Formats: sequence, structure tokens, C-alpha cells
Amino acid sequence: YRVRPYEAVSGSANQLYEKWNDKAEAFLKNGAGWVGYHKIIRGIIRNFDTLPLKPIKKPRVGVVGEILVKFHPTANNQIVETIEREGLVSEAVAKEMAQGVRLLCGSDFSVSTTGLAGPGDDERGNPEGTVWIGLSSRQKTVAFKRYFSLGREQNIEKFAEEALNLLTEFIKKETDLK
Repeated sequence: YRVRPYEAVSGSANQLYEKWNDKAEAFLKNGAGWVGYHKIIRGIIRNFDTLPLKPIKKPRVGVVGEILVKFHPTANNQIVETIEREGLVSEAVAKEMAQGVRLLCGSDFSVSTTGLAGPGDDERGNPEGTVWIGLSSRQKTVAFKRYFSLGREQNIEKFAEEALNLLTEFIKKETDLK
């Protein structure tokens, strides 16, 4: 996950992973010992360290949850692939996060936010102050895009306020509460 978003040639990190995964499997089947093990580890490090990368900086993303949810693609609803494909500040990510939290917690409703409080715009053209708010119930998952240009701290507060307002309205509509 640390290299793939920056690879100069799309798919090259996965190809390198598959190459070394096959070698590691063969090693484990043949039981080549510690010398072979260290050789494989050094080769993996050398190859990934020399993989051509784009000279760009992307935001670091933390996936919260117990170990299986953090690292197993099925358990985390393919969130890493969704972020890489759609970008961090996107409808797809907001929906995946909301649905994933609801399923993980076993709750009836959930809310998520993925935004760009500032300073600055992101590499996909989202301006500072953009937020996607995801809402999920047992019946549906939706997302809403909002813009605020109030400065970083006020944007963060407004993102949370808008998310809670949308969640309140969503729950009322889904449960016929008035």
C-alpha cells in the first residue's frame, strides 16, 4: 500500500508483489533455510526500493479497526482499492466508509466524512473546503457533496455539523420520525 499509489507504471507494484510472492511460496515449500530467507527479504526490499515512482505527495490515510478490518480486503470492504481508484475525497469512499462502519458496528445507521479542510486543493482538483458525507442504513447508502470556504478549522467544524444534520434528517426519513 505504501508504494502502489506512487508507481510510475500502473500495475508495476502488484506485478512485483506477485513475483516475490511466488518466490516466497516456492521457498517455503522447499525449506531453503535462513540464508535463503534473508536472500528473499533483501531481494524484496531492493526491488521495491528501486521501483520507479512518481515524484508526488499524497495524503496518508489511516484505516481504523481491528487487525482483520484494517488489512483484509473483504473485511474492510475493499477500502484501500476504492481510495486508490476514486481518490480520498470522493463519493465512493464516503459510501464505503459509512457502510463499512455500520456493518462493523452492527448499527442501524452510520455517518462518514471524507474532506479537504485545507490548506490547498488536492491532486484530483477538489478545492479546499470540499467534503463528501456518507450515510448508511440497512436499506440504503448515500453520499452528499458540500463545499465550505471558511478556513481549515472552521471547515472541520462545518463538516461535522453538516454531517450530523444530514444524519439526523436521514434517520427521520428512514424511520418516519418527524
